Amino acid sequence: MNSAERSFLERTPSMKIEIVEESVPCSTECLKGSELAEVLNDESFREQIEILDSIISLIRDNVDSLKAKVKDALGNDGISLENATYAIYHLVEEGGDVIFGTNYLKYNERIIFEGDFNGMNSVYKKIAYMRDDPDVKSLCDQIRNLCEATWRHVNKNLRKMFTSEPNES
Repeated sequence: MNSAERSFLERTPSMKIEIVEESVPCSTECLKGSELAEVLNDESFREQIEILDSIISLIRDNVDSLKAKVKDALGNDGISLENATYAIYHLVEEGGDVIFGTNYLKYNERIIFEGDFNGMNSVYKKIAYMRDDPDVKSLCDQIRNLCEATWRHVNKNLRKMFTSEPNES
């Protein structure tokens, strides 16, 4: 095992999935830009990272689908689509509630909507509905499960590949 591989095992580099801000292990592109880029020279390792790339691509597709559902449900007027998508995802997966400000709705310090009270109330009700929608819940669960799968892939496959000793005869 070379020093880059050892470093990878000791502290697996990670990145955030856009919009939902979930942490996943570095993809090929992320690794290319890091001090651990040389691990991609190992063909077996690169193949395992390509599997990780596929999972990350699927996560991003699901985030895009969630964002489209949020846009369909909430529209655009006064809405921060990315913050609303972040909020819906985290409300489903972690709970909590949206906070009413004087002229805004926010979740985890992210402004979802800015406008008058009637507009805020309308958006709040739509968010509450989306939060309970089985399709939205399923999509959010898929995103979370796939994010967890990336870490399982690293722990079960990449670590095993680096730590397994060749059979001695």
